[in-house]
Amino acid sequence: MPGMASSASSEVPASSLGELAAQNRLLQEQIQKQQQQIDTLRQRLDELQNKGAEKNSEPRPESVPPAEPIRQEQPVLRAAREIRLSGEVGLAFFNSKRDGAYPNSEFVVDEARLYVEAPVWKTVYFFAELQLATRESEDNSLYLGELYADMENVLTAGHDIGLSLRVGRFNIPFGEEYQARNVMANPLITHSISDLWGIDEGVQIYGSLGRVQYNLAVQNGGSDTRHDYNSDKSVTARLSIDPMKSLHLSASAHRTGTLDAKKDFSSEIWFGSEYLGPIGGTTSTPTFQANLFELDAQWHWTDGHIQATAGAMEVRDDRPTGDVTRRGKFYNIEAVQQISSKLYAAIRWGEIRIPDGYPLVGLGNYGKFYYASPPTEKLS
Repeated sequence: MPGMASSASSEVPASSLGELAAQNRLLQEQIQKQQQQIDTLRQRLDELQNKGAEKNSEPRPESVPPAEPIRQEQPVLRAAREIRLSGEVGLAFFNSKRDGAYPNSEFVVDEARLYVEAPVWKTVYFFAELQLATRESEDNSLYLGELYADMENVLTAGHDIGLSLRVGRFNIPFGEEYQARNVMANPLITHSISDLWGIDEGVQIYGSLGRVQYNLAVQNGGSDTRHDYNSDKSVTARLSIDPMKSLHLSASAHRTGTLDAKKDFSSEIWFGSEYLGPIGGTTSTPTFQANLFELDAQWHWTDGHIQATAGAMEVRDDRPTGDVTRRGKFYNIEAVQQISSKLYAAIRWGEIRIPDGYPLVGLGNYGKFYYASPPTEKLS
């Protein structure tokens, strides 16, 4: 029958079913092994990825900030390589009329100076100046300029109060011009008409008391650099203040002390291009002394300034025949304006008046004007 034939043809032998079951088990085992291999590979890959992430998270050598340098305590004596050598020189051509200082159209080494600066210990510094040539010298010999030890901030109290100490041979701290009269700082070839300055041996204290700057010096007073022939010392005091950022004011006072006319010969401070000395010469004068007072004001702006000086002087001889005194007044006005980076204009005017006369030279012939009779009463 057809139906029976069809039913008989759809039946699968038992042996075939067994083979299929065996093949199925084999495939399952292979799949399980492959899955184990995949899991193993995935685990290894994850480990490699984790190691790579950790490696990338570590800072690179170039990104590591440099270690702080080890700071060592400064030795008591600093290395010689910290010594600073410097200098300045002015070469000039001067020409004056017959009664001037340069009547023969002269080429001159106007100034030549060498400087040595060196730190000694912490805030202690050393400074020395060697003068190869100056306008005031009468020969080509070498002269000692300043030579001192500076001890900064010996005493302090906050930011506004301080005291520093200077010992040795240094500028007499009178007025303001002496700080800018050398060839590189002076805006003009000449100096002021009074030109008060000097170098002397002694001790100096300076610093600030709030807005006020002070300076006090006690020095020998006489011109001899090796000895002092009178125990009465020179005293100089200066007080200055800047009431505004552009305004500087100062007041200075100086006394030479009593000086021996024959041994000291002159004081150590210059006035009118010559040392202050005895009026009547050294033969008739046992002792002499001088007193000075000066007010200074400077108004400065970005590219210029104007400054004014006014003062008074007194020189007194102690002669056996009676006291002889000379009194005078002086003033100076200076203006400087920068025109470009390499060009500026400057002008200065000054005058000295001593009613009874005094040996004043200025830019004149020394032999004629220092020993003039009667002595000069006005210099401008």
